[in-house]
Amino acid sequence: MCRLAGERRASMRTSKRWPIAGAAALLMSYPAVSNATENGQTHVDLAFIDQICGYPLPSGFYLRNDVNYIYSNQLNDRNGNPTSLNAGLLGKYPLKYYQSTTADVVTGLYVAPFKVPVIDATIGTGFYLPYAWSRAEAQDTIFGQTSGSGETRRGFADMTIVPVFLQWAIPHTDLYVTLSPVEFTAPTGQYNRNDPIGNSIGQNYWSYRPALLVTYLNRYGQEISINYNMSFNSQNDATHYKSGNELSFTYLLQQHLSRSLAIGAEGYFYDQFTNDTQNGVVVNTVRSPNPLVPFDPLNEGPGDRGQAFAIGPAINYAPTAHTQLNFHYEHEVFAYDRRQGEVFWLRGTLQF
Repeated sequence: MCRLAGERRASMRTSKRWPIAGAAALLMSYPAVSNATENGQTHVDLAFIDQICGYPLPSGFYLRNDVNYIYSNQLNDRNGNPTSLNAGLLGKYPLKYYQSTTADVVTGLYVAPFKVPVIDATIGTGFYLPYAWSRAEAQDTIFGQTSGSGETRRGFADMTIVPVFLQWAIPHTDLYVTLSPVEFTAPTGQYNRNDPIGNSIGQNYWSYRPALLVTYLNRYGQEISINYNMSFNSQNDATHYKSGNELSFTYLLQQHLSRSLAIGAEGYFYDQFTNDTQNGVVVNTVRSPNPLVPFDPLNEGPGDRGQAFAIGPAINYAPTAHTQLNFHYEHEVFAYDRRQGEVFWLRGTLQF
């Protein structure tokens, strides 16, 4: 039930002005850096979780605003090392990479004043709409000549719709559960298939994204909350690229010090569990007929499958019964076939 706005990663445009024709021919065969999922973008929720996220909400309307900042200056290969371009006989050249994204995510929720008969569940509906500012750059320097590109994009990203969510307080336990069985993200954001570095705000494909949120909260104020979310992605019809299916496991461990203050740790594990394909073929499995073009020059591996793990501190403060403020910071400990960086969240929630 959570939406992460705009992971953005740069793609590199090559130069035609290199002093060695063979190098130019080689690099021009690879116009973009492309790690896990198309252009490194994803609909998956990373580091987006509320305290007691599984707890049934009281009936009413909820308006929430999240500000998310992501910073990274490292793009990793399949082994978790900074990406270098393998130019064959010409050697390997480090890729200079930078990505910065700020996103404002507006969330609207409605919880009905009744429970669903038979299953005794609280029921609600909602949506998430991000507006993002993204700066991405990538460069490579070969024989003293630097090539690459950088740009800034801004606009509305893809909207996530939650047609229905169900919530339970499990009797005689300290467990609370929220289920979002038919959640999906629609390609409503700004998209340009000819973007020179693949930094469009929208992604131009649909994702079916069921989510399960569970909270354990005992009488001593000790909380464990998880958000288990999956993303089954459709094909981008503009590029015939299908990003692999993904899962994320976001966790929150914290101690409630009072009714208004809690501190703890938060993080996530992300895994892409199926391959990226283009035109029905698994990426990085077909060798170029050009002998000057090395196979898999960015060492991404078959299918460009990404993976990451992050952890960091979390502070939750509720000044009144109807308002809540949250600050979370996550440091990515490792990342494979994707960018590695820092994630910040600042969230405000109002019930009315």
